[in-house]
Amino acid sequence: MLKENIAKNIRSYRKSLNLSQIKLAELANVHKKTVIRAESGKSELKLEVIEKISNALGIEADRVFEPVDEKEIAEEPLKVNIVNKIKFLDEDSSGLWGSLSA
Repeated sequence: MLKENIAKNIRSYRKSLNLSQIKLAELANVHKKTVIRAESGKSELKLEVIEKISNALGIEADRVFEPVDEKEIAEEPLKVNIVNKIKFLDEDSSGLWGSLSA
């Protein structure tokens, strides 16, 4: 059940942000196959990978473990989308994102 929650939540958050699996992989700095496996629910994920994907989605890592209603997820994309755009536009940690998260 836990793997299914993780898979469903990652997929739902990604789709709510209109991100492809490839774009999520880029934002999370993981291989695209990692995102595909994460969303399939068929493989174990390291906590480090869950943290990277969660950060790329703009959510706390614990959110992917909880059963979350898709309607609830649909209400969060604006905030998450803004955070992801800032991260994407400012890949250099010395820039705006680096100073905001310091």
